[in-house]
Amino acid sequence: MRDTLGRDVVTERRACRVLGQSRNTQRRKACVADDEPQLVKRIVWMASEYGRYGYRRITALLRAEVWWVNHKRVEQIWRQKGTADGRAFRMLTIVDEFTRECLTIDVSRKLTSEDVLERLSDLFVHQGVPDHIRSDNGSEFTATRVREWLGRVGVKTLSIEPGSPWENGSIESFNGKLRDELLAREVFDTLLEAKVLIDCWRKAYNTVRPHSSLGYRPPAPESRRPCPLASATASASGQGRSLGRATLVIETGSFSGGRSVLDIGDAFIDFVARLQTVVATKIWSWYERVR
Repeated sequence: MRDTLGRDVVTERRACRVLGQSRNTQRRKACVADDEPQLVKRIVWMASEYGRYGYRRITALLRAEVWWVNHKRVEQIWRQKGTADGRAFRMLTIVDEFTRECLTIDVSRKLTSEDVLERLSDLFVHQGVPDHIRSDNGSEFTATRVREWLGRVGVKTLSIEPGSPWENGSIESFNGKLRDELLAREVFDTLLEAKVLIDCWRKAYNTVRPHSSLGYRPPAPESRRPCPLASATASASGQGRSLGRATLVIETGSFSGGRSVLDIGDAFIDFVARLQTVVATKIWSWYERVR
């Protein structure tokens, strides 16, 4: 406030009284240990070298190198190094368990149940409604609004047991690839840079990167063959309402005013799904005629 209005206009006493802040807090200077720069440099190197290790394992490695440091100090530095500006960010990753396609990676400083609802509603409109969604027990997934909305659109939830990430192996494997191939090798200067680079990696993962379980083919190559007419007919008759997607796996993770989505009801979702089926049938009929 004083820097904005001018130090000769507003005194420190008045500024602290207006903001409700103690003058002792205002005058307190941060105490930085002498070994802080070297410790930060070492932690950053270890995080890059051992991308899958958490701060507790990094603490153990530092102690093995005779660094007198506890896990709380390492955790504080770990969280500060999310981006070059010292702020961590979170990611919402959603993967189709059948095709292995990554449908989205949302990057933000904070992710709430509202963000999850907004992203799921967009995916349901454009990709179809899945039969199940598997997730961990994060608060953004177990929120009552999320559960109620998924129940209204006919999606069943499959939550894993707390502390059992192996029960959600598909998304854990995907997150491991994301960390090893991108996050551990990049230093993001800003949140925008993180969003751009992560989305570029997602597109390459879907369209270029060979996947061993798919016969070393990418999950969603640029050129796709049109689906058989039988598939479109089955969708029109109500068999396979999820447009080929049986289960979505979803998870949020940390590195280091949206619109209301509850207004999208069952009738609108069903209308969009049927419209997609009709359009697919028309396109296939035209393809059969001109072939």
